[in-house]
This record gives sequence, C-alpha cells and structure tokens, in this order.
Amino acid sequence: MNRIFEIGLIGGLILAAFAFGGTETPYFSIVQITLLGLGVLLLVTYNSVFVRDARPPVAIPFLLVAFVLVQWIHLPGSRNSLDAASFSGISIAPYQTLSQLLALVTYLVAFYLTVAVVRQPNGGRRVVFALLGLGMFEACYGLFQYLTGWQQIFTYAKTINLEMATGTYINYDHFAGLLEMIFPFALACAYDQFQRIPASHRGMGRLLGVWGREESHKLILWLFLAIVFLAAIVFSESRMGLISAIVSALLLAILVGTTRRRRISAVVLTLAFLVAGLCMVVWIGPEPVIARFETLGRHYAAPARDRWTIWKDTAQLIGGHPWLGTGLGTFSVAYPSVQTAFAGKFVSHAHNDYLEFAAELGIPAALLLFGAVFYVLLQCTRSFYCSASRSEKTVALGCFGSLLAISLHSLTDFNLHIPANALVFFVVLGLAQANSSNLHSVASTASIAPRS
Repeated sequence: MNRIFEIGLIGGLILAAFAFGGTETPYFSIVQITLLGLGVLLLVTYNSVFVRDARPPVAIPFLLVAFVLVQWIHLPGSRNSLDAASFSGISIAPYQTLSQLLALVTYLVAFYLTVAVVRQPNGGRRVVFALLGLGMFEACYGLFQYLTGWQQIFTYAKTINLEMATGTYINYDHFAGLLEMIFPFALACAYDQFQRIPASHRGMGRLLGVWGREESHKLILWLFLAIVFLAAIVFSESRMGLISAIVSALLLAILVGTTRRRRISAVVLTLAFLVAGLCMVVWIGPEPVIARFETLGRHYAAPARDRWTIWKDTAQLIGGHPWLGTGLGTFSVAYPSVQTAFAGKFVSHAHNDYLEFAAELGIPAALLLFGAVFYVLLQCTRSFYCSASRSEKTVALGCFGSLLAISLHSLTDFNLHIPANALVFFVVLGLAQANSSNLHSVASTASIAPRS
C-alpha cells in the first residue's frame, strides 16, 4: 500500500514539472485526480499508515481548507462591485476560488502522502533521491537549452525567454524556484558523505590524500551535482533565484559550522564548492548574467511599470479586505480595482507570495499559513541540532535550506502559485514534518522509558 502512495506521489511530481510546471491544465488535472484518489485511499487506511505517537498535524490544514470553503460558499446576490459587503459571498470570483480550493487540497494530500512515505524504512531517503533526480533532469535540460540554443520543451518551441535556461518551464524564475528548493538537498547529502569520512581524514589536505577512498568519490559526486544545480540557476538569469540559492548555501554552512569546532572544515568545503561553482560559471561565460544584474535598477524605464508599484497597489487591496480577503485565487480579478501599475495591461500576480496570499485570504489566514511554514523551518533547525540519527540530520538540513530559499524568493515572485513548485514545496514540508516528528517520538519514548 505504501509503495502505491510513493509511486503516485513521485509520478505526480514529475508529471506536474514536465507539464510546463503544472500550468498545462489537462496534465495537471491528471496529477490532481491521481493525488486526490490516493488521498481517499490514505483516509481509508489511516490507522494502519500512521502510528499513534506520530500522527500528522491536522488543525492548521483543516482551518485553511474550511476558511477557503467558507470564502467560496455564496448565496445569490448582487456582484456588481468588488466590495464583499455588496453580496452574501466572500469570494469575488467563486469559480477561481473553487479551482484553487481543489489545488490546495491536492497540495495537502501530497503533504500527508509524504509523511506516510517517510514513515516507512528508508522512505525519506527515496523521496529525497526522487527530488534530486527530478532536479538533475531539469538542471541538465536547462543547461542544454542554454549552451546549444535548442529552445524547446519536448516538442513545444519556446517563443519567449529564448536566451535563458528554463528546463520544462516557460518562466525562468519558476525554473530557478524549483531548483533552489532541491539544490540544498545535494549540499546536505555532500555534508552527510563528508561525515562518513573518518575524522582523521577530514582536513582538506588529507582529503586529497585519500582520493582513492569510496567516501571521497561520493563526496565529489554530491558536490558536482550541487555545482550543476547552481550553474543551472545562474544561467536561468533569475536574479532572486541566484540570491536565494547562495544565501541558502551560506546559511547551511553557518548552521553546520555552529555544531562543533571540528566541523569547521565542512564550512571550508562549502566555500570551496561555491568557488568551484563560480569557476564553472566563468568557464561557460557569465556576461549575460552580469548584464541582467546591471539592469536591476532600471528594469522598467517608464514610471508605474515595476514591482514596487504592484506591491503598493496590493497593499491597498489588502487594506480594503484585511480580515477575510477577496477569495483564494482571485487576485487577477480583484487587482484592477486598485491598479496603477502597467495601466491597461493584465496583471495576473502580485510578484510577492506573502502579499498575494494576504490579499486573497486576509491577514489572519495568511499569518496562519506562513506562521506554520516558519514553525516547520524552526523545527528543521531543532532536528538538525538534536537528532542523533545521521540520516535525520541530512533531511533536516536539506529541508531547512529548501524552505529558506523559496521563502526568500517569494518576496519578489509567485512561485507558490505555480502548481509544480507548490507541490514540491508541500512535499518538502511533509519531509520536514515527518523528520521532526521522528525526533519527538524518540524523545517521548525516552521520557517514558523505565530507568534501570
């Protein structure tokens, strides 16, 4: 049974990513139907899948789903205004809210499926490897596009972003968003492999002296994979994607470096990785990337044609619906009522996930959502410091870097509104939750165990 959950979850992730990041509705519908069907099966077998002391959280997911359901429910009335008080329903576009409600339930099912899979022996390891496999395919595909100029997504010929690595995505920022969530797991695996090398051989000079050891070969492999991820992010030319990935890598190094003094060599290893990545980028040619950063201050020449203006307009929209929002998925419908940016053009997203969710859900629900995410992020830190298991430390480290990177990128983009990226995000949340629950279970068992 659990193998069915695992195959369905991994298959859904791959299909969603390959279907232009899940934006190709017919293909993502297959993913939704599959995962929702597995969700029903999970409910039927709930007691046999989850043990009593490791049940997944249900309060916050239930409250979010219930709130969006309340937003969607409406009675016949006037809808000639965007003012929620002028009609009996909360959502100003019930169809969009229903669509996003189904997507939210799909993401939550992926979360619970991940928790169920991780509960099995080596389940977390298999999920991490699946993410790394998906990320490596996307990274190599994107680099192939960039280096050869073959700008196609399977049989579809791209018409925009023709000089950037995008993998199977149309938008380079969303391609970078996927990779920055997977990239930290490669670094975490490299750290785990580094820990497997005997302490007497962990110095940089000694590592070169034991080149023939299998542990050193695996370490080099993981570092190479991480460099490929970083190079693909660089040549996506996503500025915030690159910044998020580098900040994530540096904070992972700091997290590792604060454990014990002897592990400071792991920090040196991380810096060596960044230098190696930089050398690879210079070798390929960094000029287009540098040119992208040079245009940061003048991204839009005309006034009211930048993200700052969109954010100001969104803040005004939040001010008009601070408690209940306009309805999940309704930003594109609600935004014209306050629009001053890109006048006369369609603005589909706020380019800031925090502001967009606050506008759609209201401030309290948005705080509940992101508060839960940051709580899991803190739990990852605790798991890394407190867990006695090397594999749990590795998963905690990877989840910490993954959630941190996408949280930073969400300040300037809408990755969490892209189905495939949202799906990966919830899978990482499930990994982190199950991993921290293992720590709590061990602590609970230890506290009630009789003393000899």
